[in-house]
Order: sequence, then C-alpha cells, then structure tokens
Amino acid sequence: MLKSMQKNLINSLKRIRGVNDMERRIHLSIQMVLAGILTTLIAYFLELQYWQTSGVIAVLSINYTKKDTIKVAFNRLKDVVLALGLSTLLFYMIGYNLSVYLVFMVIFIVVSWVLNISEGIVVSLVLINHIWPLGHFDSALLLNEVYIFLLALVIALSINLLYPNYNLKKLDKNMALIDQYIQEHTFMLSLVLKDIAGYPIYKEHYNKIVAILDPLIIEADLLRKDQVLKKNYRYAEYLHMRKRQLEALNRMYDLTIRMKSSEPIIDEIAAYVKDLCYDIGSSNKAVEHLIKLEKYHQELETRALPKSRNEFITRAVLYQFLEELKIFLTEKTIFHQNFDV
Repeated sequence: MLKSMQKNLINSLKRIRGVNDMERRIHLSIQMVLAGILTTLIAYFLELQYWQTSGVIAVLSINYTKKDTIKVAFNRLKDVVLALGLSTLLFYMIGYNLSVYLVFMVIFIVVSWVLNISEGIVVSLVLINHIWPLGHFDSALLLNEVYIFLLALVIALSINLLYPNYNLKKLDKNMALIDQYIQEHTFMLSLVLKDIAGYPIYKEHYNKIVAILDPLIIEADLLRKDQVLKKNYRYAEYLHMRKRQLEALNRMYDLTIRMKSSEPIIDEIAAYVKDLCYDIGSSNKAVEHLIKLEKYHQELETRALPKSRNEFITRAVLYQFLEELKIFLTEKTIFHQNFDV
C-alpha cells in the first residue's frame, strides 16, 4: 500500500511541476498575441503614425497576473505623461537636439525611479524618440503618441481583465488531491504510533506531499492576483490551511519517536487518529473530533502519576501530541468560520 501511495505521489509531483507553469505561459502568450494583433490592426486602420509601436506596447502591457497588469498600466500611464510633459517643456524651451534629449533622459529616468513608476521608462523613451528628431513642436505628432499609447493600454487591459480564469476549472480537483494525501498521511500516523519502524518512509511521504502542495500554493497566490472584479480567496486559504495542518502532522510524527514507554492510551489515540483520517475532506467535521479529543486530554490528567523517567517523558510527549492534534483540527474549524458564511 505504501509503495502505491508513493507512486501516486511521484506521478502527481511530475504532473504538477510541469503543467502549472506551462499552462500559465501558454495563456499569457495567447493574451499577448491577441493584444498585439488587435492593437496593431486598429492602429493601422486608424492610420496612426508609428502604428507598429502601438502593438508592441500592447504586448508589453500584458503581465503575469491581472493585478500586476493594472498596477503596471497605471504606473506606465503616469510615466508616459511625465515623459511627454517634461520632454515637450525642455525641447520647446531649449531646443530639439541631442544634448537636450540626453539631459531629458537623465532627469526622466532618475525621477521615474524616485517616484517608483519605472515600468514606463522604456515605452516613454520609444515615444519620445518619435518626437525629438522632427526638430520642432508638432501638436498633431504629440497627440499621435498619446493615441498609440492609450490604444495599446486600453486593449491590453481589456483582454487581460476579460480573459477567463482558466485555473478555476482545476481548483476542486487540486483540493481533492491534497485532501487525499493529507488523509493518507494521517492514516500513516496512526500506524507509526504503534510501530515507529516505518518512520523514515512516512517522513519521505511528507516531503513529497510538500513538494506537491507548495507549487499549488504558489499558483493559488497568483490566482488571488488574478481576481480583480470578483474576489474569492477560498481556494488559496484552503491550501494554506492544509499546509499548516501538514506541518502539525509532521511535528506529531517527530513526537512519536520520542516516546520511551508503552501505555494503553497510545493505542486508543492511534485508533482515534485512524478514524479521523476518514473524515478529512471539504466538509466541516473537525468540531466533533475536537470534542472527542478533549476526552483524551482529561484521561491523561486523571491518570496516576508516572512511576519512571521513561513514563514521565512519554506522558509529556503524549500531552504535546494531543496539543498538535488540537492545532490540526482547529485550523480546519477556523477556515470554515471564515468562509462558510
């Protein structure tokens, strides 16, 4: 059974590592292609000067997440306004020549970094390079630069914000997958309480679950940043909750090898943990298990005092073990309190 579990874990790890990042790259590529082609065609048919630049700016305006796209878009807009205003002022007052352009470049780049809007530096310099070689002020050309920039920005934002969250289709599947592995690892804990011989294998199982869970958490946190209009952080918080539970399980595994003596209550706790594993899932069953858990706390407190050093150590470890079990269950109850409303 353990070999079958490990094989499933390895296959899942390979699939998740390869698929998640590749899927996001593919969908980003699709957005860039759509934004680039649409903006270029519109700019061309509107007969804007330097229409090719508009398509390039649209491609550059697509970012990894929707929130990143919005943030960069507004910073770029502020930077372009700064560049057009500053360059027009300097060129008009001093002259349209290379030395003024270089002075403008130095001032503009420094100010952009100071104001923390450096995302627009490259785009702004491209636009300014359309203006200053003309050698004189031209309001029509200045408006043209504004048009090609705004056209690119609006189309890129629209495509990025309206593009469907493809990851939403995988959420339930990923949550069920992690629940299954947490369930298996909890079942293994009931076994190691009775026999610590399999401890190294169980720890390896933990490491492989973490290797699967961490990429899913990264993807979930990116998904948070993809939610702009309708925000739902349940999925990300669910995975973070499972990660904290998994860490509690890991601490329980480490506690088992510190037990120095055998006590009847250990078998009872092992049976409790085994029953618990079958109730791990999306529904809220943690509260009833917390009530059952309290019985073992009370039993430990009413037992006769330990008669040897080893019994004392085991009793202390057991108490700590039950506290970790309480943390494990409380994490789930807190999640439901926050999201089952």
